[in-house]
Amino acid sequence: SDQTSVTFLVQVSPEPPHPRMNQQDDNGQDACGCVVMHASRDAVTRYMHSMLCMTNEYSSLHHLIENFWCPPHPAEMRVQLIVGLAAVASLAHAGGLYAQDPDILELNATTLESHILGSPSAWLIQFYNTWCGHCQNYAPHWRRLARDVRAWEPRLKTAVLDCSLAAHTEICRIYNVVGTPMLKLFPANATRTSGTQLTHGDDLAVARKGIANALITHAHVAPLLSRRSLQELTEIVSTGTPAFVAVAFLPEGDPVPHHLVQLALFLAGADYARFAVAEGTAAAAWNVPSLPALVLFGADGSRADLPLDVDKALAAIRAAANVPLQSPTRSPDEHSPDPTAASTARPAFAQFAPTYESVHIHDLAEAVSYSMHHEVAKHQHLANETYQVLLRFVGVLVPTFEGTYLEESIKSLYSFVSAHSTLSSADWLTFLAAWTVPGVAKGQPAWRQCRGSQPRLRGYPCTMWSLFHTITVARDRGGSSGRDALVAIAGYMRVFFECRVCAGHFLAMAGALPHDLAAPREGDAILWLWRAHNKANVRLGVPEDLSNDPMAPKALFPAAAQCPACRSGATPTPDSGWNIDAVLDFIKGYYVLPRASVGQSWSVPLPTSILSFCVVLNLVSIVLCCTLFSARRLRSTKRSESLV
Repeated sequence: SDQTSVTFLVQVSPEPPHPRMNQQDDNGQDACGCVVMHASRDAVTRYMHSMLCMTNEYSSLHHLIENFWCPPHPAEMRVQLIVGLAAVASLAHAGGLYAQDPDILELNATTLESHILGSPSAWLIQFYNTWCGHCQNYAPHWRRLARDVRAWEPRLKTAVLDCSLAAHTEICRIYNVVGTPMLKLFPANATRTSGTQLTHGDDLAVARKGIANALITHAHVAPLLSRRSLQELTEIVSTGTPAFVAVAFLPEGDPVPHHLVQLALFLAGADYARFAVAEGTAAAAWNVPSLPALVLFGADGSRADLPLDVDKALAAIRAAANVPLQSPTRSPDEHSPDPTAASTARPAFAQFAPTYESVHIHDLAEAVSYSMHHEVAKHQHLANETYQVLLRFVGVLVPTFEGTYLEESIKSLYSFVSAHSTLSSADWLTFLAAWTVPGVAKGQPAWRQCRGSQPRLRGYPCTMWSLFHTITVARDRGGSSGRDALVAIAGYMRVFFECRVCAGHFLAMAGALPHDLAAPREGDAILWLWRAHNKANVRLGVPEDLSNDPMAPKALFPAAAQCPACRSGATPTPDSGWNIDAVLDFIKGYYVLPRASVGQSWSVPLPTSILSFCVVLNLVSIVLCCTLFSARRLRSTKRSESLV
């Protein structure tokens, strides 16, 4: 095979957490998309080799098993060999949207501070979450910005850090990253508290303007903008090194505008031109009729007026100096690989996201765990409104999971939160260190029903939608209207959900709640959330949206095949073309969790230590069996040769 990463996972698996997880498709694959293979001597050898080659971030055997295991029949405790081809290859760069881009510096919890603290350069850092849909759509714009301001080095350098990784939660909490994407500009000789948050945007010019305005007062940029006397300007121009000088003439007392700051940074490291700012009295001596003005002087005595637009001025200067418009290290058509670009290639695992007849409780458990360990944990203090929002949200989780194997874990979470009126980050982190969610390993989540064809797709947002639906259905079953649940959900989205653009879209819809629910009816909270989800699917389900999984494209739910009776028209919209009574019945049946009678038969993954021991023990057994078998065949071969 030409695959660069082939990993064999040996697993002792308990009872399946879902009755359909053992079904096989026509290709002989388990419903969760894993290929079960017989152990062979070559397979074991390759497995041993691959375990030595795993990346540092994903060296946890338990985490890998959680991502790619297929539970066997509940009556069996058997060893499985699970092969992940492209799935494991993609997992190796699951730590970031930019891991395959050589032009983007990706930092981690250790290297962030070693790069920015005390550095002679200013640093522009983008904090992001891999799963964040807006972060994915912003990635191409960041690439353009990073390439564009590369000419500003060494005065400004750029890098990124992925806050979705468990290993990065603490460093992102320290830097108060509670929404992504977040751009922070750290000055030269930065400290932890000296970063300035900048507004990110899709417009390159707007982004550069924000950076330039923030850099004006920085110690290593200010000298570029100091006012030059007539004598100094004459000396600079007459030296002929470099051949051109772009001189800005400004009214006395006016600050240097952002576009000229950008020009100064672009030319700071250039060998063909430099930038200078003239004192107000120099304008008359140089016969500059009106201010502000930008004039290009050549060592040969030439002179040309330049536009005050930075890009046009830079193009004119480069043209005069016979310098290519693009950086000489990159041709105009050359682009870095974009790992966030939508791909239609079929993943190596034939069915990465199996279709279930109901919501998968394991994904909900992962969503609750991730939200508490990663999103809530990044807040430096939980008090006042932030605390009340957390208390309200955890409060609606309790009846949602009542009677399931998660009940005690959720109750302990609520008991801890409700016992306080405020929580410091130390209090919260201490609780999380001891708090466990059955079946959920600490670290990176292992999505099942919401697993995407790439690690960045679907995942956490998908499971949060499922959790929200399950909450409203549980409140309806408990006799509540569910409106309090919608208030709790909207509060979580407003305060804690880190994809801020995603949260903004949700809150824009939630702003109409009083009007939408003005006339109470059965299941109105359930139906409101269903419509909101479908509106989000329509908005995001376009090919140009990089968060849309091509292998599981966003579409109106439920699909016609799932609920034929739900559709009253051939082309429904989020607000019309539905049989509402059928939709309500379907959602109530789909987002219902198995209670004690079913949940008691479920089992959860073994603890990491026991699982690792079992894995090693069974691996050794396989190796011994293969060795004995080989030795026996060798003796048999020699005996046959002697008889001949």
